[in-house]
Amino acid sequence: AYFQAVWDGRKKAELRKDDRDYHAGDVLILREWDGEEYTGSGICVRVTHILRNCAEYGLAEGYCILSIERC
Repeated sequence: AYFQAVWDGRKKAELRKDDRDYHAGDVLILREWDGEEYTGSGICVRVTHILRNCAEYGLAEGYCILSIERC
């Protein structure tokens, strides 16, 4: 469901563990996971903005929200 929402353009953000030094402008390949394995489908997205260190809005330490757009 999450992958399809990105594919359709309805999902424009990703909550991620902030362990990969993400930057605006990064290009990511998101791969579809069916709960047991990768399906072989993927989609290219570009990071347009990153939200970090916002505990006052409920974002846990060590996590970030990536705003994304399809490449």
